Amino acid sequence: MKSKLSVAVLTGILFLSFLPLVFSQQEAPQPQAVELPAPEEEVSWLWGEVKAVDPAASSLTVMYMDYQTDEEKEMVLTIDARTQFEVTNGLSGIKVGDTASIDYAVEGGRNVARNISIETIEVMPEAPAQPEQTEKEPLPAAPKAE
Repeated sequence: MKSKLSVAVLTGILFLSFLPLVFSQQEAPQPQAVELPAPEEEVSWLWGEVKAVDPAASSLTVMYMDYQTDEEKEMVLTIDARTQFEVTNGLSGIKVGDTASIDYAVEGGRNVARNISIETIEVMPEAPAQPEQTEKEPLPAAPKAE
């Protein structure tokens, strides 16, 4: 009986000696808030002829071909501070009739231009009506073989 009591007391002492170790464990680190990058806006592209420029509303209207429906459509694009211009110095340099290549994104139901490039058409010099006739000197005769 004494041996059973000794075993029970030793078991209790061992249990109590490991008890502080159980409670002294570090808490699991809290996951830090990971800052996700902002979702990139979906940028679309169109190419067409400028039909109207409205500097007061910072917008322009472009006639383009919708290749899914094979119809010509008009789109009004808004210009903001992030809009970049190529080949022109801003909205004031765009004229009705210009051909434009435009990258745009839809924000709040508006088509906001991200990049506007005005394409310039290079005029080829006209060829003369008739080529000039230049007198050609006759080629020397080949030596005769004997």
